[in-house]
Amino acid sequence: MKNLFIHLVILFILASFSHAAKVKVESASNADSLLNKRDVICTVEFGANSSTLTAEAREVLAGSADRLRSLDLEKKMIRIEGFASPEGDRERNYKLSIERARAVERFLRTHHGVSLDHYITGFGPSLPEEVPAAGKRVVQVTVYDNPWGRADIPVEVTGGE
Repeated sequence: MKNLFIHLVILFILASFSHAAKVKVESASNADSLLNKRDVICTVEFGANSSTLTAEAREVLAGSADRLRSLDLEKKMIRIEGFASPEGDRERNYKLSIERARAVERFLRTHHGVSLDHYITGFGPSLPEEVPAAGKRVVQVTVYDNPWGRADIPVEVTGGE
C-alpha cells in the first residue's frame, strides 16, 4: 500500500511539474540532515483539511517576495515545504501537504513574480517531532544552497517509511 501511495504521489507531482528534470524520493530519516541546513524565510498556517491561503498567509508571503526575488538562483534555491497534522487519513495528509505547498508556490509566482526555479516538498505528517514544522498545518518557504545549478532543480517527495 505504501509503495502504491508513493507511486501515486510521484505521478501527481510529475503531472503538476512537467518541466521537472528529476524526481527524487527520500525517506524521512534522510530529511533531518537537509532540514538542519535551511533558512526559513516565512511560515504560513492553514486550516484543518485546507490548502486555501488565508488573508494573513497572503500578507506574510507578500512580505517575503522581495527577498525571494533577489536570490541568486545559481547559488541558492527556494524550497517550499508543506506539512500536515497527524490527524486523519495518512495518505490524505501527504496529498494535503503538497497541495498547500503548491498554493504557496502559485501565489508567489502569479502575484509576486517569484521565479519558477523552486523545489516543492510534501512532508505530510511523517517527520520526527524535533523538526519544527512536523505535525503542523503549515508551509515553510525556505532557502538552501543550490547543489544542482539552476537548470536541474528536482522535485522531491519526502516521507513514508
